[in-house]
Amino acid sequence: YDLVAQNITVTGRHKELVDFTYPLEKVNQVLVQRKRKGFTDSVYVESVLDLKNKKVVVQNRSAYHERMINLSEEIGGNIEIIPDSVSEIEDLIAKVAKGQINYTVCDDNFARMNLFYYPDLDVSVKVSLEQEVAWAVRKGSMEWKHFLDNWISDFKGTRQYHFVYFKYFESPRLADRKKSEFNSISGGMISKFDPMVKQISGEFKWDWRLISAIIYNESRFNESAGSYTGAYGLMQIMPATAEAFGIEDIADPAQNVRGGILLLNSLNKQFVQSIPDSTERVKFVLAAYNIGLGHVLDAQQLAKKYGKNPLIWNENVEDFLEKKSEEKYFKDAVVKFGYCRGEEAVSFVSNVISNYRHYTNGIKL
Repeated sequence: YDLVAQNITVTGRHKELVDFTYPLEKVNQVLVQRKRKGFTDSVYVESVLDLKNKKVVVQNRSAYHERMINLSEEIGGNIEIIPDSVSEIEDLIAKVAKGQINYTVCDDNFARMNLFYYPDLDVSVKVSLEQEVAWAVRKGSMEWKHFLDNWISDFKGTRQYHFVYFKYFESPRLADRKKSEFNSISGGMISKFDPMVKQISGEFKWDWRLISAIIYNESRFNESAGSYTGAYGLMQIMPATAEAFGIEDIADPAQNVRGGILLLNSLNKQFVQSIPDSTERVKFVLAAYNIGLGHVLDAQQLAKKYGKNPLIWNENVEDFLEKKSEEKYFKDAVVKFGYCRGEEAVSFVSNVISNYRHYTNGIKL
């Protein structure tokens, strides 16, 4: 390949293999563990010295793996380093949160981002000095590297760069949702889009407060919000979805909301026969809206196979959607759509339902 556009830690070993672009940022590696509550003193780690004789699971052949080998020598203690060649770092963080493993290691910005999903984690212990992260280019590709260096350097000074960084590393995960101006209800309104959302939701017989809760979680009512996947607007509609439902301009807030509701309608039809209870069904619809219908259907098949109710979301299908990041489950014969990071969809469902309840308590239909 000519380029690996991923945050890669710049280390001496890595520099022997590839050249690196202008740094994207500087990070520290941190230990990911659960908070002290419920831990014995022998499990909770307050400093790197406490890692002696502890088992730490890290991604195999990663900068974290390399760092833990060096740290074990530095502290003169035998850190039992367990390399994992299957899991993504998100999966290892989830395993720590669930108590399946005690420790892993990742970059501090990524660790803080995941506190949104797992608030009981502790990421305060640094295990490295500050390090640069950058993209990797094929060794010797100096003209290519020079082009990328100039582009990255210029782009980092733009408003767009700061918007993207804030969106993915701070705003959605670290912002206190309860303090959001749109999470509170002021003057009987949720947002400036209330009249439009009410009108379009009414056409399709959806509760406009539920649609508002979806919009809040998708875009924070930012009509210009975009994602790296190409999703855009209030309801984060994909261009292909807009085209499928005859939406000509996803940048137009009204058309964007209409496209989102048409997608919800389509997904609702997939479950209406099997899940007649609308309160239960909406959770499946929301999950499918977030991560795709196929992954939700896979999770239902897994739930059925393992003796859980495939028609109940909480503690049944949601559990197996989360498990679809584990090889045992995403390679199961009943699974058709492979790997996914189901934790995000599960959080999305929970957050939308929570916001919806908040809105219904404060505003009449």
